[in-house]
Amino acid sequence: MSESTPRPGPAPERRIWERERFLARVRSMSRAEVIALGDAVGSLVAEGGDRNRLTRGFALAWFTGPRLSDQETRVLDQLFIDIILAMAVAVSGVDPHVVAGSADRTRGAGASFLDVLFPRRQSNGLTEVSLRLIDSALAPVDPQHAIVATYNAGCAIALRDRIAPDVEPVLTAAWRRAFGELPV
Repeated sequence: MSESTPRPGPAPERRIWERERFLARVRSMSRAEVIALGDAVGSLVAEGGDRNRLTRGFALAWFTGPRLSDQETRVLDQLFIDIILAMAVAVSGVDPHVVAGSADRTRGAGASFLDVLFPRRQSNGLTEVSLRLIDSALAPVDPQHAIVATYNAGCAIALRDRIAPDVEPVLTAAWRRAFGELPV
């Protein structure tokens, strides 16, 4: 990443609006769109794109990226959870809050995926239920690449003023391939 002067960030109100607009788009995704997003990641990698940066979440793949404060890290962790919840509703039509309230607290298959993305996280039954809903709705397709691509696009929006100009196109490449422009 270049050592350029950070670009001025948008006002907090704008940031909240962008985040909610992005999450609204995720909540409106169809099963076919989520699959297309995962396929876009595969196509980009096949065309020579950086596999590590296209198939791994921002926090893991961008070692030379901006140093994030603890608050920014918490914001991105919460963004991931919100994306998982929104995608679960979109593809399954089921509210994960309702299912989590009645589900047992055993660790599901999605827990290991979460542990890889967020090794410091506490086990969260709601995110695990959401991942099971996504897995079930998309089976036999593995949703991991679509989830990561959505998270990376969300990180590009959230960190717009903090990342080098050459990083944003990589973070949003799969989203743009599948859908065109970002919704904000």
